[in-house]
Amino acid sequence: MSHEPRVMIDAIRDVTKYGVEWRALPVDFPPWEAVYAFFERCSARGLPDRLVGRLRGRLRVGLGRGELPTACSIDSQSVKAADTVGASTRGFDGGKKINGRKRNIAVDTMGLLLGVVVTAASVQDRDGACPPLAALRERFSTITVVWADGGYAGRLVSWAAGVLRLTVTVIKRTDDTRGFAVVPRRWVVERTFGWLMRHRRLVRDYERRPEHHEAMVLWATVTIMTRQLVRHTTDGPPPPRWGGDRPVPTPKQTNRPRESSPTGSNTCLSHAGQEALGRRTARRESVHRFIRRRQLITSDELVTRVCAPETIAVPHSTVMCSRRTGRCG
Repeated sequence: MSHEPRVMIDAIRDVTKYGVEWRALPVDFPPWEAVYAFFERCSARGLPDRLVGRLRGRLRVGLGRGELPTACSIDSQSVKAADTVGASTRGFDGGKKINGRKRNIAVDTMGLLLGVVVTAASVQDRDGACPPLAALRERFSTITVVWADGGYAGRLVSWAAGVLRLTVTVIKRTDDTRGFAVVPRRWVVERTFGWLMRHRRLVRDYERRPEHHEAMVLWATVTIMTRQLVRHTTDGPPPPRWGGDRPVPTPKQTNRPRESSPTGSNTCLSHAGQEALGRRTARRESVHRFIRRRQLITSDELVTRVCAPETIAVPHSTVMCSRRTGRCG
């Protein structure tokens, strides 16, 4: 059985966006076995990486930039790992107190993904940055400057300058800064992490193999870049795939009075709704009767409680009694 590539890609994007299991794919898509096999083949052949590269080039050219970047920012993010992740590919991040994996990404000055490498969370940032930096030097000969945070200081700076001919500039926060502050150059990669965390499959690592998690990050980036490309080429957000504007009610619908039944209940309600409305009305009336009974005391009860029946004769009528003064009248 053959399936359209667009339908298969939509199924993978559904898994990435909503975080469902492969076996829980909606029936609108092909069988999950076929979709997962397509995902494995594409990941092994590097299809999502090539898609990201083409979309990134079109976005940069459309915004007046060069197709190849000349500078980038790197950072890492530790995420918790599910029970499907083996102990050999996971670790504990002592700084973040997270047991899982760490994804090291590199982005250009616009926040577009250049590369991703997934390691155990126990790997230090300066050690986990060596593979992505080497891959960047191999793919982009135009990159000369790399911005990073304080976790990349030390031997990584000298190694990148001596081996890769890359200038790693460490940008640190000032000591007197409190709370949230936008750090120059570093906020771009942090914004990219925010874009990725909108996809529920990336909130936690569910993949057994690290390369599959890298593929999930790339597929999420494909979705992000396609929406950005449509927004920049059409000067507006992409149209929704379903739904639309709500219909505006006509004056006859807005000014039409409600139809009531002879008993006072709304005829639009179902039988169960009318029963519930009747129970609420009965409870409300019983509460009102209780309040009136506490406030109004009959003459017989007044004579019995306060006055002597042989000395005071009070007609049988309703008398108001004040609790504060004890007087009746």
